[in-house]
Amino acid sequence: MAVPTYTRGSTVTLYHPFVGPTGDPITPIDNSYPQVQIEAPDGSIMGSGVGQPTGTPGLWQWEYTVPMDGECANWQAVWSITDLELNSTVEKDVFKVVPEVVEPDGLDRTATYLTMKGATERLLWKGTGDPDELFLTFECIQDETYLDNIPIGDMTRVEQDCYVIYYYDTAALTEEGDYMATWRFRRTETSMWEYNTQYLIVPWRSFWFNLPHLRMLVDKLNKVTTTPLSYLDSELYKSMQQGLGLLNTVHPLTNWTWMNVPAQFYPWWVLCSGLWALTSRQILEIEVQHTASGQTVTLEYDHASPLSEIISRWQDMIRDWMMPAKLAAYRQSAGPGMVAVRPYRATYNQRVFRMAQSATALQDFPALLGQLGIWW
Repeated sequence: MAVPTYTRGSTVTLYHPFVGPTGDPITPIDNSYPQVQIEAPDGSIMGSGVGQPTGTPGLWQWEYTVPMDGECANWQAVWSITDLELNSTVEKDVFKVVPEVVEPDGLDRTATYLTMKGATERLLWKGTGDPDELFLTFECIQDETYLDNIPIGDMTRVEQDCYVIYYYDTAALTEEGDYMATWRFRRTETSMWEYNTQYLIVPWRSFWFNLPHLRMLVDKLNKVTTTPLSYLDSELYKSMQQGLGLLNTVHPLTNWTWMNVPAQFYPWWVLCSGLWALTSRQILEIEVQHTASGQTVTLEYDHASPLSEIISRWQDMIRDWMMPAKLAAYRQSAGPGMVAVRPYRATYNQRVFRMAQSATALQDFPALLGQLGIWW
């Protein structure tokens, strides 16, 4: 017979029958029987009481709440009864205490890892039982496949807190960029294939330098990273990635990457990244805003409107100050009078420059201007 299993913190109803040799129910001598006590694996008594009758003669019940810190092992419920002839009977029921196991959802399985350049990373798959088949594909998004269809035999299996965990240690990651780990598994022989995707990011050094400044800008309260309103480092990395795209699209166009943004534009980069982060935060605030009214008190939770004001001010700063700053940087880099015979291009990466100069005077300067299209 299988041993009943109960999770920590749960309130369960224990049942036990008391019947005689002929199958007739045993009648207790008084209402202080049957008695029941709970014994932990080390023999200590964790609870006791008197069983209550059920609708079935001879079957008794008793409710017990399993401690949250109870040891995960086999426990005992010791039942005792004294009948009308003063005969005592002691019987034991065994049950097992286990931690509360919840099937991992998408947030548990799909994660984003940040790791330093040159370090290794441990990729994890977690489930409530062993899969029938499990494969791992690990590839760099910028380059070709790095490792393809790693079988379950090449992984390490661990059981922890009633979960089955398989992990694989990558080699040292020496290239910056985004990596993708895809877990392909099947729970049983007849079930469909399932896929879980995890991202591993090796940030550029400029991200680590700018991370404290971006966090100080958008997270002055230093919120705990386990709360819904916090900013994880992986989220700030994505914000900086999108902020770099915003920085490049402000006129004049640029094609700066993580490693060649001019140091003078780091504050603007942080500001653009913060704008992206706050926009995402505003969507969250819109979803959680609410109003609760009582007899004498009205509680209104609305952070979306103040965030709109901040976002508008930042957009004005980018439009009114950042655009002239990029044009000034372009002019400083290109210099005056360097358009020469090439068309004017107000992009930072397509600047024109003087190829050469000569001390010989032009014989027909108006004709040259006519050829350039600036003299008629």
